[in-house]
Amino acid sequence: MGLQRCVGLVLAAVVLAALPLGAQAELADTLTIVKDGDVPSNADIAVALAEATPFGTGGRVIISRDDAFADAMASGVMQDDAPLLLLPSQGPVPDGVTEQISRLSASEAVILGGEAAVSAEVEADLASMGLSTSRRAGASRFETALGIAAADAPIADTVLLARAFPSPGAADPSQGFADSIAAGGLSAENGWPILLTQTEVLTGPTRDYLTGATDLGQTRPTRVMILGGTAAVSQDVEDELVALGFDVERVAGASRADTALSIAKAGGVESAAEVLRVLVVDGTGENAWAGGFAAAAHSAAFDAPILLAAGNQLPPETEQFLADGIGGDPTAAPVLTCVVTPRVCEDTRRAAQLPPSLLGSLTGTRDSGFGNNGLVTLDNVVGLSVSASANGVVTLLGSTPFPPDGPDGQSPPRQLAAARFDTRGAPVSTFGEGGQTFLPTEADIWGGHGVVLPDGRSLIGGDVQQPDGRRVAHVTMLTPTGSLDTGFGANGRLLLDVLDSPGPTAVDEMVAFGEIVTVIVTDMNFGDLGAVTLDLADPAAPPLVHPLPVKGIATDAWARPDGAVVVGVSENFDTGHLVQLRNGAVDTSWGDGGVISGGGQNVLGIVMTEAGDVIEVFGPEAGGRSVYLSVLLPNGDYDPARGAELTFPADLRVVDVIEEPGVGFLVLGYVTDPDAGLDVVPRLHRFVFDGALDTAFGDGGTLTLDDHTVDYFPRHMAFDRAGRLLVVSNHYPANGSISTVHRVR
Repeated sequence: MGLQRCVGLVLAAVVLAALPLGAQAELADTLTIVKDGDVPSNADIAVALAEATPFGTGGRVIISRDDAFADAMASGVMQDDAPLLLLPSQGPVPDGVTEQISRLSASEAVILGGEAAVSAEVEADLASMGLSTSRRAGASRFETALGIAAADAPIADTVLLARAFPSPGAADPSQGFADSIAAGGLSAENGWPILLTQTEVLTGPTRDYLTGATDLGQTRPTRVMILGGTAAVSQDVEDELVALGFDVERVAGASRADTALSIAKAGGVESAAEVLRVLVVDGTGENAWAGGFAAAAHSAAFDAPILLAAGNQLPPETEQFLADGIGGDPTAAPVLTCVVTPRVCEDTRRAAQLPPSLLGSLTGTRDSGFGNNGLVTLDNVVGLSVSASANGVVTLLGSTPFPPDGPDGQSPPRQLAAARFDTRGAPVSTFGEGGQTFLPTEADIWGGHGVVLPDGRSLIGGDVQQPDGRRVAHVTMLTPTGSLDTGFGANGRLLLDVLDSPGPTAVDEMVAFGEIVTVIVTDMNFGDLGAVTLDLADPAAPPLVHPLPVKGIATDAWARPDGAVVVGVSENFDTGHLVQLRNGAVDTSWGDGGVISGGGQNVLGIVMTEAGDVIEVFGPEAGGRSVYLSVLLPNGDYDPARGAELTFPADLRVVDVIEEPGVGFLVLGYVTDPDAGLDVVPRLHRFVFDGALDTAFGDGGTLTLDDHTVDYFPRHMAFDRAGRLLVVSNHYPANGSISTVHRVR
């Protein structure tokens, strides 16, 4: 695989690559309120939402201060036909607000709060624009909300009741508005006003309004929907409302993001697949209220439920709501409106099964929302492969380590091991025992590469010791709950003694295309190779076995979009081959009888692009400062215009390679650090498509994993559905092992 093939890599993603790394293209399926690189003010966010929402002309605008949320909390019911615009209490009126007033040919400005909130001078400036002005104001936020309800929803039969303040002494000011921001669209669309209360007691003015003791021309509602759990609005308040004769419903979840989903369900929406658009806003930032409250009109106009992000994270509850996609046609109109940072918007897009759009979506930092600062650790497990399912669940497959000798001087047999975590890194309690499963066997068994199937089952390949002492390749099937799938093979296991070889055999690689799984079996002495194809949709179908026309060990395998499988093979660590399989047999129409070979270099890994091109990574197995890329077209021809040399900051032994769509390549390997006394320090590098180290990733293009105090051997990496990278590595202390899964943002 000569260097003459490496003459500058220009992939099909060249249109995206023309954008600055980290930039976001304007997309037909997503409306982004916060643009890349922007730090918009509260007023800017409200203006952008107004501009993105259809309103009639000649109507009113709603005006509130831009530095405090109290008066805007109840504005949702007013936004059925008018935007909420924010401005400084003492002025001046921002240019963007002036432009929206002009664009809408507004005739009226309704100001929320008294002159301490929005000054008389600002009101005069609005009047000078030809607007009539009025106020919804009261002695406190409670009375302001009541004034809005009486003027804008006097005959509503349902009211929404939200907490008015954060908990006393709370360091998180967003407690005071987190539950109410998701309810703005529900309020606007249904004409249900939002009233406010203290947490522990039903606030007097609110109680008097509900019962009619204070007559502002309203009719008595029949139903009260409480927003949030008892930490937000106490059980005592609920009990009092029931005693007053109201039909009371509490709309709450285990978290503020979950409460937002409960509010969506109260509006008749069970999942994103049922609506044409969804709207995501931040639910935790100190100023998150601005985008949240100003989103009510947009939510109502597009029947789009308001979902919550959590700062720079997309909560798992929100991810799950999006898991089946969004019901609208993303090619016809936006299906997603983002009032969050571009990075969180990208997480939302991927969770909703929209194609990646954000270049440089990985920053090269540990994801603090996963496990302990981005790290999940398992004792007495050797992790060999990691994957993430459509719902974000992470599965680690492997085996137990070499156990210490027993009293008789013999080592007890190793076991297969598997573990599952949710999107936060917490064990999935329904899998095995406490999220882990160990499958005992009378024979010593070693796990290898594995795949997780669409139905949640897991297939682990490896080798198992036979009574005659030989080690023979095998696969084991686990159920979605982590037990042996006894309907597969012989009590859950299938022996793959398929090579005419006296040497030990094992599963080197495995790749799934739907329910068709291709297993690559190798003679561990660099001998014969064979492909075993399993049709898991038809348990009665016998495995298809086909020898490969090359010798060595398999280093990687990928499925093409049409189901063909390309296998990378290393022969004696100095010669590389690529073999293409189709329908369980070698595809002799590809390359030279199904094989493309080259001398002098080892195939370290291959990457399959969405277009079906094969990106081949090759170089010295023992490591060095450089590896090389070449590109094969689907027909097996090398593209002479696409190739690159990747140069590392230090000698690196490559372990795995993966493509980050639209960005470049991630190379996982390890270096030595003699100063720290370490032989193995795992590192991750990102290169852009022209072969340059991407300095925007990690520390100048490099992310060092683990803790720098012990050797950790990197093993495998994979992306989850939100575009975050999972990396598994292993440490081998005396008489044991520790497996880690990192998640990188």
